[in-house]
Amino acid sequence: MVANNPGVFNASILKEEDINRADIQLFHENPDYFVSNYRFHPEDYPYGDPWYRKKIMNSTIFSIWKTDTVSSEQ
Repeated sequence: MVANNPGVFNASILKEEDINRADIQLFHENPDYFVSNYRFHPEDYPYGDPWYRKKIMNSTIFSIWKTDTVSSEQ
């Protein structure tokens, strides 16, 4: 599950074999992963520590949470 439309649009940069392995959606009942680029959500998410994060100049610009507790209602 992605946090916003840019997450869906950015999937177009993936290689074909990678995009075929993913089901990228804005809303999903039981996602395996939650991805945020913080574009419209500058504060932390309530999902604990990210499984992966990308920082530039000490600012997190992208995070992935591997979780079975994230739902589209949060």
